[in-house]
Amino acid sequence: MRESRRVDPFAPRRNALDRALGAVSQRELLVGQRTAERFETVGPDARVTIAVGPWFREDVASGVNSGMRLQVLATGPAFNSSGTGVPYKVLQAGRVIGASIYSNSNVTAGSMIVGVYVNGSLVSGISDCQLNATNSRSAVYVLPWSAGVPFAAGETVEPRLMADAGFLPNGQADVTVTLYLAFEAV
Repeated sequence: MRESRRVDPFAPRRNALDRALGAVSQRELLVGQRTAERFETVGPDARVTIAVGPWFREDVASGVNSGMRLQVLATGPAFNSSGTGVPYKVLQAGRVIGASIYSNSNVTAGSMIVGVYVNGSLVSGISDCQLNATNSRSAVYVLPWSAGVPFAAGETVEPRLMADAGFLPNGQADVTVTLYLAFEAV
């Protein structure tokens, strides 16, 4: 015995009308989802980058290797500085891939670079992120991932100001630094 199929005689007209009104068929939706998933999937080279800071230090002297303060909210509308040499604890392994530095005073002689401390020990100075007579007020430098300063989950990172003995204006520059951290996407 042959099975009878039920056919809706109005289906072709209804489908044409739905399409004319902008409806999308289930099949088109499924194909669109698969295509989107293929291109939105995070690959092995995907990284998440964040800016941490700004740390600050006022009245920087020449020949200094100094920790910096990190602003924290105080009660009321003001900000309090949270001491000297304030580290930032990271929860996931990654790398410091850059820094920015800004001074409120023009640097007229000598130079200052941003040092990167991991767990309280100097790992590297980002020599291209430097204030000097050419870059007298600000500098930004971002390293490639492979050249970044690595850190493990649970370690602390912080910037340090490293000024040479000829740094001017001695004791008058107020400096802020932001570190750029990158993490592997999970």
